[in-house]
Amino acid sequence: MSNLVLDYEFEAFATRKSFNRNLTHFKGANALIADLESGKNFADAVNTFLGQGEMEGQQVLPLVRALLVEKYSYQFFSLNIKTTVSDTNSFASEFQAWTSLDLVFVYFHPESGVVLVNPKNPEHWKALPEMRRNELLMVYLGLGTKGDVNDKAFKNIATAVEVRIFSLLSGEKLGKLPSTLANGKFVFKAIKVAKAPSTKAVPRKSQRGSVTAPIKSGRSSQAQGAAVEPQPAQVAPSAVGGKSVVSPKIPIQVTNELFHNGNVEAWKRIIQSYTSKYPQCRVNIYYDGELIHDINSLFKWGKVKHGTSILVSLATTDEKLLDLSKLRKYLLEGASPRFEFFLKGAPGTTLDLF
Repeated sequence: MSNLVLDYEFEAFATRKSFNRNLTHFKGANALIADLESGKNFADAVNTFLGQGEMEGQQVLPLVRALLVEKYSYQFFSLNIKTTVSDTNSFASEFQAWTSLDLVFVYFHPESGVVLVNPKNPEHWKALPEMRRNELLMVYLGLGTKGDVNDKAFKNIATAVEVRIFSLLSGEKLGKLPSTLANGKFVFKAIKVAKAPSTKAVPRKSQRGSVTAPIKSGRSSQAQGAAVEPQPAQVAPSAVGGKSVVSPKIPIQVTNELFHNGNVEAWKRIIQSYTSKYPQCRVNIYYDGELIHDINSLFKWGKVKHGTSILVSLATTDEKLLDLSKLRKYLLEGASPRFEFFLKGAPGTTLDLF
């Protein structure tokens, strides 16, 4: 690491807001480590934190890397699902027989984002009844907090895991379970369902304790309420406690001559403004029946013409669809000849639209 990088590596802690936010993350990580050391599965533990409002979805992937990979040396591999799996009901019983190792799945849902799954937990599969073709699945495998993943025996286990998971998700008929996968202590134990959390989340204390307290502001803060717009919605899997609310797809008609680079940049800034105000929300864009992962792909002369519609939906983790009508209004303007309004200000600045 260069000296220049080292000089600025703590800049993220320079403000009260960022300091307190990072401190909350580290306390949550310590509490999570305590759960893992007691034998809990990573996905079970994290989803409990998320469901109780003690963690946020943005923390999931950094914790996967820092704890599973860096601290506990879990091995991992990725795969793109070859064919849509429309029935996952039998998966839990299959994976529960794999007692030789601990497993964690990270599935990248096309609408809800990251979904964290303990494949041995049937409740997790109830929240993920379908896995779609071409979507990304990351598989993490290890021996909990104390096992040695570098010995020859575990390498044989890892090979058997990869082969069988590929076969399972390809719809192939599975043969007898290899004995290397069914000879260990990692037996699934059902978790007691916790009571629904109160509207005010109570921070969970780390078992290791902490001598550091958040920096307090000298000014009292007032909650900034946002109007909730009732909308028909459906339930979809998400990283946060298992489920989230997804709005219906809303058509945004292109009234500019073409949906060109200026319109794309306007939409990017509108969506950035929205997700900055509501970080628990995810804006999904669809065109020609497909989910658009990169909005820049819509910029292609002649691809999206005047009069055609781009579909937009929201996925949120707090069961409230916030400012949906305002987002629709701005996106309509961004798809019109009046898009330049959203390009004001220096590059990299976030518009205050919501």
